[in-house]
Amino acid sequence: LNVTAPQNCQTVALRVPPDRSFDAVGSIAEELQSVKKGRTEVSGLLVEDSTGVRALMKPEELGTFTALKACKVEQCQRFVFPQSLAALGRALLEIYDEVSVDGNALQVCEAVEVTLENQILSITWDS
Repeated sequence: LNVTAPQNCQTVALRVPPDRSFDAVGSIAEELQSVKKGRTEVSGLLVEDSTGVRALMKPEELGTFTALKACKVEQCQRFVFPQSLAALGRALLEIYDEVSVDGNALQVCEAVEVTLENQILSITWDS
């Protein structure tokens, strides 16, 4: 225990260890129970309410365990790109393992779509 008596307007820094606990609910709780000891990753949403209680759940169960509703936002960034889509594809292959050609577009890691039209490069993804 460390007790301080600071002067007026003196800065005091306190270290509080972060609380990383949560309750698993729904089908993700069943998944965690049946998980083998070697596997440590699961995919889900971590939701914290106004009282600080955290719950981990599958995205499709959000409405069941909370008053929240899920939404999807598509983001797109556009800018001038004077090179070809093929040149960009080759450069992306040096960085990412999963780059595929889908018609007139590139798919990067099945998450980002890249198109080029009239030297305008469009990068689109869901968030």
